Amino acid sequence: MPTNKRSFPVAMMFLLGVSLPGAIGLSTTESPRLDSGVLSGSYQRIYESEFTQNMPLRNWAGATYRALTFALFNEAGPEIVIGDSDWLFTIEEFGNPAEEVAFASLVTAVRNELDSHGITLIPVVLPDKTRIYADRLPRPRSVAIETRYADVLNTLRALGFQAADLSDALAIEQAGGDTFMRTDTHWSPLGARLAAEAIADEAGIAGTGFVQFETTYDTETTFNGDLLPFVETGLWSDWVGVDRETLSRPVTVTNSSDSDLFGDQEIGIALVGTSFSARSEFNFAGYLQEATGLDLINLAVEGRGPFAPMQEALENGAINQIAPRFVIWEIPERYIHTRNLP
Repeated sequence: MPTNKRSFPVAMMFLLGVSLPGAIGLSTTESPRLDSGVLSGSYQRIYESEFTQNMPLRNWAGATYRALTFALFNEAGPEIVIGDSDWLFTIEEFGNPAEEVAFASLVTAVRNELDSHGITLIPVVLPDKTRIYADRLPRPRSVAIETRYADVLNTLRALGFQAADLSDALAIEQAGGDTFMRTDTHWSPLGARLAAEAIADEAGIAGTGFVQFETTYDTETTFNGDLLPFVETGLWSDWVGVDRETLSRPVTVTNSSDSDLFGDQEIGIALVGTSFSARSEFNFAGYLQEATGLDLINLAVEGRGPFAPMQEALENGAINQIAPRFVIWEIPERYIHTRNLP
C-alpha cells in the first residue's frame, strides 16, 4: 500500500520531470534518412539510439520514472515485487530456477562421499522470504511454488535426513521480531539465530561441544538491503522511496580464557552454502557455534548458489582436510526446481 511519502501532486511533478527531458530529447534528435532501412526496422533503432544520446539528464529521468511508477502503481523493475509496508521480495521466489539440479540424487551423492570419510551431512533448506511473509505479498504464488518447501522436506526425510522445518522457527508470530530483512533477500540476525537453534535441536547436536561461545551486538547502524537499488529514486527519495533499515551487527566469540583452545581443537562443523551463511552481518555461523558449542569453519560463498560451493569443497579436498564431524549444507529453497521433486 502507498506510504505517507507518496502523493498525487508529487507524482504529477514526476510526470513533468519525465516528459520535459523527453521533449528536449525529441527536439534535438535529427531523424535518420529514410533510406536507412525503414522496412527492416533499422530506422527505428537508429532513431532510438540518437534519442537516448540526446536526452538530457538521463540518470535523473530514470530515477524520476522509478519514483513515478513507485508512487502511482507501487511497482518497480521486473527484478522485485513490492509488498505491503514496502517489504521487498526478489522475483526469483515466484518461480523455478533457470538451472535445474537433480536434487535428491545430488544430496545422496554428497552424503555418500562424506560418509566414506566418517563425516555426517546435515542438509538445511531455507524457506523463501515470500513464504514466511506471504501476508505482505500483493499477489499469491503458484500452487507448485507454494508446496515446494514441504515437498523438499519430504524428499529429504525419504532419504533418511532429519530435515528441520525452518518455516516454523522463522514464523513471525512466534519469533517476536522480523526474521527477514525488509529490504534484502536475506534473513535478519534474529532469523539466523532462530534457524541455527532449530537446526542444532533437530540434528541432535545442540550443546554437544565443549566450547563456550557468546554473541554481542555492535551499535545499530544503517543497513542497505540488496534489493534497494531496484527502487532507487535518487533526488526524489525524500518524497517517494523505501526507507533504509538499521541493523545491530552480531559478533560471536569464545569466552574461554585459554588462548591455545583452538590450537589442536577438532573442527566440529564445516558450513557450506550461500550468502545466507557467508555474510557476517547475519552471523549464522556464529549462532551455530553458540547453539552447538562446536568450533566451525565457514566454506560458504556469496554469489554462486548452494551447489557449486559444495562441489568445489569436495573436489579440492577442503572438507577432507578439515575433517569435521558434521557438514551443514545451507540451501535456499528458491534454488530447487519443483520438477525434480515428487
